[in-house]
Amino acid sequence: MLILGDLACPSKAISTRLIEDMRAMGIFDNELILCNFEGLLAENASLEDEKLFNVEDVLRAFTPEQTVFSLANNHIYDYPEYIEKTERTLNNWGFYTVGVKHGESLTPTVLTWRGTKYAFFAHCWNVYTRTNSNNINDISIVDDDYPIFVNAVSEYARSHAEQRVICYFHWNYDFEEIPFPMHREIARSLAEAGVYSVVGGHSHVPQGGEMINGCPVLYGLGNFFIPSGVYFGGALKYPKESLITTVLDIDDETDDVNCYWLETDGEHAISLIKAERFDDGNLIKRFSPYRGMGNDEYVSYFKKNRTKNSLVPVFDRYEGATAKLKQLFAVIRIKLIKAIKG
Repeated sequence: MLILGDLACPSKAISTRLIEDMRAMGIFDNELILCNFEGLLAENASLEDEKLFNVEDVLRAFTPEQTVFSLANNHIYDYPEYIEKTERTLNNWGFYTVGVKHGESLTPTVLTWRGTKYAFFAHCWNVYTRTNSNNINDISIVDDDYPIFVNAVSEYARSHAEQRVICYFHWNYDFEEIPFPMHREIARSLAEAGVYSVVGGHSHVPQGGEMINGCPVLYGLGNFFIPSGVYFGGALKYPKESLITTVLDIDDETDDVNCYWLETDGEHAISLIKAERFDDGNLIKRFSPYRGMGNDEYVSYFKKNRTKNSLVPVFDRYEGATAKLKQLFAVIRIKLIKAIKG
């Protein structure tokens, strides 16, 4: 199984280049794939708007019946009028989707791959859904408060021990290079409940990962592919730190965990840098300086080494009144920044 980061592809010409590069690498063949679909299939989308979207042609890069697209990300609300149609189109192609709410309960997307049942959950940090909300219809993505989501997934994992439960999170801040302490806490809670793997995205840079109770956790995959200098009228440009992306590779038969490291949006759309073991590879260790740290030690480390520290609270716990207040402050802060920018 391969788990990929954020995907947004705005034109057929760009998708053709991406497809050629993916096929040339050969690592995506005959694999179960989970990928974050960072933007809907939006017919009237404009590159001049500060929004992300995908063109349908990019779906040719993936194989139906063995690809799961997560729709639990903040850019889904860029064009909420296309949520239902996008989900229907993906399903009509034969792809699985996860992350859109259907009913009151939190239910996973379940499929069987090579004789094993997988259950996929996806979640978007609700700081983002409160600052880029859906004001058009009542369709929503999974953004429950963390305690509710963690408890629901934990209960599911304990009662479905025969299934491999995968959690895909959209969390953290853009370009933050290390995980929030509360996200390490969430990962530990889920790992202790028997979740098979926890992965995250949204930061657009790799954040490394660690094994927790035998559960591979990768906090930030980075962009799988979002072309720089194209969206937002060409203003959405990514720094050099965003040109490297992680693909988590979990062997379906042996449970061996590896990483593929790709360069994205360089001379090619994507190209392979190297493959290495998740446990002791040089690159994954470089991006994971927190391995082995306890909660208190890591909070101190995070305070000293985080990328964003201007009026940004330290999210050290995901439960309790203080956690709620910090998230409310984050919502107000983002809304003020947007208002100032006009």
